[in-house]
Amino acid sequence: MADNLADIQIHKSIEDLRKEVVNLKRENNAAMLTIDKLLKDLNKKHDEIKHLQSLVSQAVPVIKKETSKLSAPVSAEEEIAQVQLEKLRLTAKTRTLTLEEVRTFDLLVKNKRLVLDESTINLGKNSYRDVGDAELLKLAAAEVSLVGEPDDE
Repeated sequence: MADNLADIQIHKSIEDLRKEVVNLKRENNAAMLTIDKLLKDLNKKHDEIKHLQSLVSQAVPVIKKETSKLSAPVSAEEEIAQVQLEKLRLTAKTRTLTLEEVRTFDLLVKNKRLVLDESTINLGKNSYRDVGDAELLKLAAAEVSLVGEPDDE
């Protein structure tokens, strides 16, 4: 009887071990599936980050300080206008400027011209008609020579 009881105990413990092995296999499979899913998500996010970085690097200019360039002293107003105009120029390359950006561009150009003591007046067609006959004859009599014209050879 004692031998039968020992055999039952051994058989019961082996059955428990088999159940435990089955449970551990299930947990292991679930953990492996979770790890695979997380690795796929990680790779997807990594690719997305690379794509976004490439978009940013293409859209946003890298500002580098050039040491080889000689520059004359520039007033703060002129420098601001130049920097802002450059930003608008880069924006205009990628998309159409908004109305507000066009207005800003117009003001910046006029302000820059004022700082440089250049004319801000746009001459219309009518202002060219006020040229006198004497001046037109003088311009017509002047000899015009074009540099690099193909007929010169």
